[in-house]
Amino acid sequence: MLRNPEAPTVVIVHGAWVDGTSWREVIALLHVKGLSVIAVRNPLSALGDDVDAVARVIKRQSGPVVLVGHGYGGTVITQAGDHANVAALVYVAACAPDIGESTTDVEKNGLLSPVVSRFEVDAGGFL
Repeated sequence: MLRNPEAPTVVIVHGAWVDGTSWREVIALLHVKGLSVIAVRNPLSALGDDVDAVARVIKRQSGPVVLVGHGYGGTVITQAGDHANVAALVYVAACAPDIGESTTDVEKNGLLSPVVSRFEVDAGGFL
């Protein structure tokens, strides 16, 4: 199917411990519907770095963008979604913090996930 020029570009943001290939089946289904889809490759080095990666993709789009985040990707799209081109944020089993909050901020206010409670930060500051 040809791309619908009036449709927004779907920008997919993966969560932690995965990459954009985890969305390959969804991307194929969206392409069949005529949507343009971009899977951002987050560096996963820091929230700010991941937000910058998404912001660079958003800025290159001439029309509206729908940001889709999974897991930690929800935190990233919340921070990156404050852009004039962003028409919507879609959270798929994702963390949905307020602007300025991190994933761990949200965890502090709710039940601590068994996975998050096992995070360890190494001497370099990486999980």
